[in-house]
Amino acid sequence: MTALFAFRCFLVNTADRIIRVYESGEVLACGKEGEPEPIQKLQDLVNKTMWKKCVFSGDGEYICAGSARQHALYIWEKSIGNLVKILHGTKGELLLDVVWHPVRPIIASISSGVVSIWEIGRASCRERV
Repeated sequence: MTALFAFRCFLVNTADRIIRVYESGEVLACGKEGEPEPIQKLQDLVNKTMWKKCVFSGDGEYICAGSARQHALYIWEKSIGNLVKILHGTKGELLLDVVWHPVRPIIASISSGVVSIWEIGRASCRERV
């Protein structure tokens, strides 16, 4: 399912601070002249956060985006666009990169040489540095 999902949807991180999720088939059907509609629009409505990086979970059900101004990770449920969690890393450090494990519910983020490993559970998240 993961491999099929990877070819069906993609994320676009734009300067207007909105992450858009598109379905590949719809984009291709629109052609050069068409304007496809995203299946989801994700953003931080309170802080208007700029995004450094955004990634899908291994199963494609969630989207994680890292803030460009601090070490914070936002996780949304892709199907309905609900913000599920905000994870705060090392205070005062800028996020450099974020990746989601291809199979397990684990996210790795890096800032100033420190790698944080986040285990995403049903009720909580825990950071291991």
